[in-house]
Amino acid sequence: MTVLKEGLFKDDLIDLVDKKISIDEFKSKILQDDESIVIAFGIINRDAAFDLSSFIERGPFAVLDIEVSDELDEEGMYQLFVEMKREPKFIKNFLFMMNKINNVTATKMKDWKFEAYKMAGARPLNSKELKNNIRVEEIGQLPHVAKVKAGPLDESDNVVLERIKY
Repeated sequence: MTVLKEGLFKDDLIDLVDKKISIDEFKSKILQDDESIVIAFGIINRDAAFDLSSFIERGPFAVLDIEVSDELDEEGMYQLFVEMKREPKFIKNFLFMMNKINNVTATKMKDWKFEAYKMAGARPLNSKELKNNIRVEEIGQLPHVAKVKAGPLDESDNVVLERIKY
C-alpha cells in the first residue's frame, strides 16, 4: 500500500535549495517592475521546486505569483520565481517567509546569501542588508520623484530599467 503525504515536513528539502538567492533581478510577469519584487530560488530537482512552490502558495505569505522554470539554468538548477509586492512591508513579509522556509530546508538565516539588481557580489540575508540594497517603495511613493513625470526616465529616478525576463 502506498502512503501519500501532503505538504512538507521539517528538513524535507535539506540540501536541495541553493543558499544563494536572487532578489529583484528578474522582471515581473504580472505587475510593473516598480510594483513588485521577484525572488528566485535555485533548486536541484524539479520535484523539490514544485514542493517548495506548493509550500509557499499554501502558506500565510504575501505572495502575488509563483512559478517553477521549465528548464535547468546554467548552474544545473530549476528556478522557483516568487513575486511579492514592492512595499515598505516587503522586508518583514519576505523574512517571515524565509524563516518558514528554513524549517523545510534545515537552513539557518545566517547561512542564506542574496544577490540583487546592480549589487556587486552576494550579501548576507538580513534586514539591514535588505534595507540597504532593495528598493521597497514604488516610484510614486519615493519622496524625491513626482507621481507623474514628463519626459524619458533615467537612472536618477531609481526606476528598474533593465531586468531579465523569467
